[in-house]
Amino acid sequence: MKLGFKAEKIYLELKNSLASGKFLPGSRLPTEKELCEKLNASRNTVRGALKKMIGEGLLESIQGSGCYVKPADTAGRTVSFMYHGSMDMVIAVQNHLLEKGCLMSLFSQATEGWSPELEAKFLENIISQQHFGLIASCTPLEPLNENLLEKAANSGVRIVHTEPYSATELPPQNYCMPDYCAAGKLAVEHLAKRGETKIIYLDPDAASPYNVQMKKGVVKTAKKLGIKIETISQRLNGFENHIAQEKTAGIVTPIYALADYVNKQHGIDKSRIIAMELPGDVLSGNIPVIRFDRFGIFTESIDTILSPGMEVKKLIQPSIINKDLLK
Repeated sequence: MKLGFKAEKIYLELKNSLASGKFLPGSRLPTEKELCEKLNASRNTVRGALKKMIGEGLLESIQGSGCYVKPADTAGRTVSFMYHGSMDMVIAVQNHLLEKGCLMSLFSQATEGWSPELEAKFLENIISQQHFGLIASCTPLEPLNENLLEKAANSGVRIVHTEPYSATELPPQNYCMPDYCAAGKLAVEHLAKRGETKIIYLDPDAASPYNVQMKKGVVKTAKKLGIKIETISQRLNGFENHIAQEKTAGIVTPIYALADYVNKQHGIDKSRIIAMELPGDVLSGNIPVIRFDRFGIFTESIDTILSPGMEVKKLIQPSIINKDLLK
């Protein structure tokens, strides 16, 4: 594609800006109007330079959004994955990324648990090494690393949160996360259909957003349906005796192992219990379980990361497995 002198000069200037890292892969260029003002050129001249770069695969034009920088070599893209669940899911996500021409950098929280300090080091490396994207599952413990997340986003890292790190606020970056409040609502609704008039929320005393939000959904829905609701802490003195006396109440808990325990230890009928499946859980019994399509969450997050200009702000709704036990 032949350009006039001025357009060719702008083309070379923009191309050098990409090569120097001024505009990172996945980032959006200034608008045509902004480029015209900055480069002192007409719109047709700037448009000609951009069109040539698009034809060479350096840029991607998205209607209504602008021009975005495309990686020169998709095989060199690294997407970071923060996860604390099973290795099977890690392998599935890795294989999906490989099919997309990307490498995976794993930050496993399975052994260390929540560590703001280790997380900060990981985020700093993502920024310094210019990783292409981040599937984020950040710690809810103080101090939060929100400043590093913002710095990473501003440096061009495409971030999608797949777990909430706050029980009250949504992340400012993209998110595709389980709706844990909806999980609590779903549990109560199904126990109500079964005819339960009292529901106990077995609280593991975790400050994690999944517990806070699920409990909120349980309490709000129970009150709306006129069902008596009681919260019992797992750490409460006399917890065992209390549970043993509550064999006629419906039970909801976010911890599968806790639900399995009260079923086996106290003989509470499986039809009265609903638990939630969290990453890494091993489902050993036939208890009704609230499940989120986590692989679907990760694949949608990856698609968003690899599509410049694409955004996702979504809370994923749950479903129940072993639902027939509630009848």
